[in-house]
Amino acid sequence: MFFNKIGVLTLAAVCSTAGLAQITLNQQPTRQIGHTLLPQPNPFNVTTVNPNLVEGREFFSPTGVAVDTSVTPPRLYVADTRNNRVLAWKDAVNFTNGKPADLVLGQRDMISTFANGPNRNTTNPLSTGFAVPSGVAVYQGDVYVADAGNNRVLRFRKPFAATDQVPDLCIGQPSFNTTTVNYPGGQLNSPTDKGLALNNGNQAFTVAITFDSQGNLWLTDAGNNRVLRYAAADISPSNKFAPTPDREIGQLDFFSKQPALPLNGVGRLTLNQLATPAAIAFDALGRLYIADADSNTPAQLSRVLVFSPPFTTGMSASRIMGIPPTQPTGGPALTDAQIYSVAMNSPSAIFFLPGTQGIGVLDSGYHRVLIFDPYDQWPDVSTATSPSAKFVVGHASGISGIKSTDTKSLFSNDGNPLPSTSTFSGPQAAVFVNNELYVADSNNNRVVVMPLQSGTFGPATRVLGQDRFNTNSINLIEGREFFFTGSAGNDSAVALDSTGDVPHLYVSDPYNNRVLGFRDVRSLKSGSAADIVIGQPDKATSVCNYPLGDINAPTQSSLCRPVGLLVDASGNLYVADSLNGRVLRFPTPFSHQGNQVADLVLGKSNFTSPPLTDATARNMYVPYGLAFAGGNGLLVSDQNLNRVLFIPYTNGGFTSADNGKAATKVFGQTDFTSSSKGSNDTGLSSPHHIAADTDGRPYVVDSGNSRVLIFDQVLNNPDKGAHAAYTLNGVGGAEGIFVNPNTGELWVTDPGGNAIRKFLRYDQLVFNPAPTVSIPADGPIAVAQDQYGDLIVGDGTNRVTFYYPALSSVNGASFQSGRALAPNAIASIFPAGTTFGKDTATAFDLPKPLPLPTVLADIQVTVNGVPAPLYAVTPGQINYVVPWSTDTGNPADVQVLRVSTGQLLAASLVAMNNVSPAIFVSRPLSQGVSLAAVINGDGVTVNDPTHPAKRGDIISIFGTGQGMVSGPPADGDIPKNGVVSANASLRVVIGTDYTDQITKLPGEENRKPFEFSGLSPNYPGMWQVNVQIPMATPPGQTPIALQLNSVGSNDPTVVGYRLVIYVQ
Repeated sequence: MFFNKIGVLTLAAVCSTAGLAQITLNQQPTRQIGHTLLPQPNPFNVTTVNPNLVEGREFFSPTGVAVDTSVTPPRLYVADTRNNRVLAWKDAVNFTNGKPADLVLGQRDMISTFANGPNRNTTNPLSTGFAVPSGVAVYQGDVYVADAGNNRVLRFRKPFAATDQVPDLCIGQPSFNTTTVNYPGGQLNSPTDKGLALNNGNQAFTVAITFDSQGNLWLTDAGNNRVLRYAAADISPSNKFAPTPDREIGQLDFFSKQPALPLNGVGRLTLNQLATPAAIAFDALGRLYIADADSNTPAQLSRVLVFSPPFTTGMSASRIMGIPPTQPTGGPALTDAQIYSVAMNSPSAIFFLPGTQGIGVLDSGYHRVLIFDPYDQWPDVSTATSPSAKFVVGHASGISGIKSTDTKSLFSNDGNPLPSTSTFSGPQAAVFVNNELYVADSNNNRVVVMPLQSGTFGPATRVLGQDRFNTNSINLIEGREFFFTGSAGNDSAVALDSTGDVPHLYVSDPYNNRVLGFRDVRSLKSGSAADIVIGQPDKATSVCNYPLGDINAPTQSSLCRPVGLLVDASGNLYVADSLNGRVLRFPTPFSHQGNQVADLVLGKSNFTSPPLTDATARNMYVPYGLAFAGGNGLLVSDQNLNRVLFIPYTNGGFTSADNGKAATKVFGQTDFTSSSKGSNDTGLSSPHHIAADTDGRPYVVDSGNSRVLIFDQVLNNPDKGAHAAYTLNGVGGAEGIFVNPNTGELWVTDPGGNAIRKFLRYDQLVFNPAPTVSIPADGPIAVAQDQYGDLIVGDGTNRVTFYYPALSSVNGASFQSGRALAPNAIASIFPAGTTFGKDTATAFDLPKPLPLPTVLADIQVTVNGVPAPLYAVTPGQINYVVPWSTDTGNPADVQVLRVSTGQLLAASLVAMNNVSPAIFVSRPLSQGVSLAAVINGDGVTVNDPTHPAKRGDIISIFGTGQGMVSGPPADGDIPKNGVVSANASLRVVIGTDYTDQITKLPGEENRKPFEFSGLSPNYPGMWQVNVQIPMATPPGQTPIALQLNSVGSNDPTVVGYRLVIYVQ
């Protein structure tokens, strides 16, 4: 066959490349865990930086809930406030626990959470998206969203029936492109009639939206201390902006703002002024109820005001709820039950039970629902200012058992760290529909549904935002996510256990109070779940010091903000349990099933000792980084005591007899009882991660001083006040560090500079302190390398990323750099500073080479996760066929893997197009000239100088990159059902012009621009073009080229040669 004669199967002489001394790592991560998808083409354009994993079934502080009863079954909408979106479910009645949402508003997809709106989210802007949506309502199937961060209310017409989610009403702004507070004035403390103040510049207010029986819209404008009404006629038209309200309650008029209510009896009983209104509701007789509280000290001013129609601007309430009775003169003191059955703390929702069953108030600050008699059954105002609740939901105490001192009956989740079917934590919204109460249980990051039972509510029967009733993590956890970005900073650590055949990865998850263990680091990908969890009973729980949630009650298996990690030669894991002020050792975690129990504690005398702040040789305050000082002992950085402790081994290691063992050396302080910050070469300021080289030198990331201090070998240092041997400056706000035990090179993370930098080993560093490599990263905080030199990074977007050796992939016919590939193109991969194993194999060595195999010599190539057919594998080159399904609109993720171990050998993004035309080279002829792979008109003879083609004959040109065809065969196979033509538009150049432009000579038969363009019947990925040589073609050496969809084939200015054929 022709192909064997000219060696096309070897694709331009498949060549082996020598291994380089240094691996060239990608400048972009190729894999990640902790997020749903790795963004492409730019993996740093993450769609969320919120804690844990976001995929459309979780919440982060939901503050609004609404049910659409205009359809059957009713639909549910939830304002997922801190994820900056509204999630919707088609069926509010029959959903299963933790069900994913069916629709999202305010974001482009289910995995995005950045604040949207005008001048926000420059990466992927959405002017009609949300920033801190804090309220939602439904009226006649249309959804109204309080977009608090953008000072506006938007309406979306029947979202489930809409093609595009574009609002047609904007209250508070003149367009979708402004966010002006109190438009048009723009002054926070100067209300206007058209504007809103739904945030104070620092935080958003909870916003209530409701409709009266006439279809008028009412909303709480909390920043202006008022409630506004918009007439139905003024808001019903489409594309309405900044409508003017016709009623205002809480202030004297639309433009004034009275002084804040005093936090005393006078303020609480003022009936014509509002503090921070948070909820509104109408009863069956049209009375208006407004929940109101002081935003700073709600326990001193919280109430519900009742207004009777007709409503007028500046009117006064007729009754008030939430004002406890006063102690009668000379009478007994009021009981807690008498006080707290009336008093409230940030009421945030109001609803009405059927018939005369009563009124419900969601009392957010006391984490409960109070049920009162209906208005007509309240005691006369002369007898009691406010009614007393008859039922309480959310606390086991009931009304009679309320105790203000029991840390239960007024506390979150009834005093427990985890919720149940009957408890709340800071609930912010509730709606009663069809004898069920839907509660946005904000601090439990869930919505629960509770059935009405005998005038009160039974335990919840359904939950969204969590998979079960006894979990409450932000954005729902299940072992696939991380929470690195907490109130104390951005913190994490990564550690590899390479002591066995399978490399394990440990990741500290500080603000989920756990360490996750992944059994095989080589097989990880986006969304991979951990195999074990340390510090929690399961992967869905995140309690500090489980089960009590008490910082003063650690156990032998609990953790509270763990950070530093370290694995010893036996596979034991050391954890810096920072807020418990200790270091724990967990013996070989992957060999233990179930609850992981520590067998060693350092920094405390025993496993149950509470935290202490004192600086002593035995005590740790906030241990952070860990490192082994050669074979001498353990180094521990203490973030708050500004020091590093050295605790020596006992006979080469630690045993349980070493619990609470004292340190013998301290770095950063002049003694064991000092803790002040220092900036000289003996001082430290908030040290973070630490490392040591194989000589035992400590490397300390002195974050507060933006430097790395390197000390002499640990045993050569004095016990106190050691001077650093070398100071590495210019590292930015460094946090993480890793010293490669094989090369001595060190990697330092610079979160502020969004980079990980490599420096020379110590003996070279002191002469050349400049970084040798800088790799981009998203706020990197932790770094490690595996045994292959691959980089593993914990970053500030709550994910772990993996940097592998780079590769290049080019068209296998032209080897033209910068040319995008296409589906079904034959391509070649070359490594950067590494090799693809040691073996060589070709598909045609196999008994049945077709369809082409997807594994050769234990090597597999994947393109966007799809195994690619392979022609040949050598240590320095792989020839493969791009799968038909490859997306042509984005760069493709091309990876080379060792199948037996799952090791990722190399990876890079490769440009893709719909075509990638190139002609194969038969052989070079001279400098800058190569012979094209062409068969003459007889169908057998290879075109060359001694076998020229005849003018007028139909020759066959062989290339690749024709792009999509109609009815393609399977990947790696040849057509099975006859001729398969290419779809792209083709022009052929022979000589100096296109064949469709070359003049036809007298007597020459009519000829087509080309006879055939399509798939080769013999070789997968091969493109065959049959074309007639024009009679006007000059004899001799003649240039030849193809143009497909205006894209030319082998470009001489790039490949360094021009292609020719010979014509006689």
